[in-house]
Amino acid sequence: MIQMEGFKIRASRRLITMLMDYMVWFIYLGVVSVFSLGIPGFLSIINFSNIFLRIAAFGLVALGESLCLICGKFDLSVGSIVVFTGMLTGWLVITGESYTSGLGLNPYLGILLALTVATGIGAFNGFMITKFRMNAFLQTLAVMVIFRALALILTEGHSLYNFPRDPFWTLGSGRIWGIIPVCVLVMLVIYGIFHFILSSTRFGAHMYATGGNPYAAFVVGVNVNRVIFTAFTLSGFLSGFAGILLVGRLMMAEVWGGEPYLFLSFAASVLGGVSLFGGIGSLVGTLGGVLILETIDNGLHLLGISPFWIRVAEGLLILTVIIIYTIKVRR
Repeated sequence: MIQMEGFKIRASRRLITMLMDYMVWFIYLGVVSVFSLGIPGFLSIINFSNIFLRIAAFGLVALGESLCLICGKFDLSVGSIVVFTGMLTGWLVITGESYTSGLGLNPYLGILLALTVATGIGAFNGFMITKFRMNAFLQTLAVMVIFRALALILTEGHSLYNFPRDPFWTLGSGRIWGIIPVCVLVMLVIYGIFHFILSSTRFGAHMYATGGNPYAAFVVGVNVNRVIFTAFTLSGFLSGFAGILLVGRLMMAEVWGGEPYLFLSFAASVLGGVSLFGGIGSLVGTLGGVLILETIDNGLHLLGISPFWIRVAEGLLILTVIIIYTIKVRR
């Protein structure tokens, strides 16, 4: 009798743990179900194609943020890197705008240079944090402010237009068979690569160890500084790549285009089960968090809800997830 009771308790705990581990996908199914009942055509291929088109840039930013969070660090500079990369790319490849000199470089060269700068920003964050023991929150906050201002200075506060169609439109808005967005395939490939790295390589194990207990990781031979430096460098690269995809989708570099990605990337990561204290989380969960937030945004827009109230709804969802996550940690 006692053994049976013990078995029931263990089974109940396993069920609760499983539900919490896969909570993000249950939430996603619930969100899709609610909107499909209230919005005609919500489940159409075209609508979901549009949702996936919008998640590509967002998903890459959230991926980079998740890498830093898994290492136990915050990266507040991701949104500014997205904006600055888009502005820098425009400044490098566009000519004829009255408010910017414009270098008129080959678009591919312009993209390569902009991505190099974005990666360098991430590497700078990692260098300052690991070599000078800068607080990650304050370091990336400073970089966020600096490059936000530099993006405005570079173009005198104007958004940039007249990007060449190739390769920007192809990469950011092109579709295979008229349905599957190219940028989504690129994002999924990148997610697949990093999922493999985190789940099946020694470096992935070192990232989790660094976030879980950096001192213990150091004692057993993990180069903690190198892991953290690499995480921030990758975050810079992924944010920069997101900036390129965003330019390709909009065919313009907006002054405030990537700014919301900072808080939304945190939200998607936490929603997907990534711990704010490091050492826990998966990119599959992060991708689920990205899908939830973008699906909510899409559904509420189709219902004619004001964008301001959409942000309120997303904030309430984030608060709910944080409460649930707190309960999970305490258990």
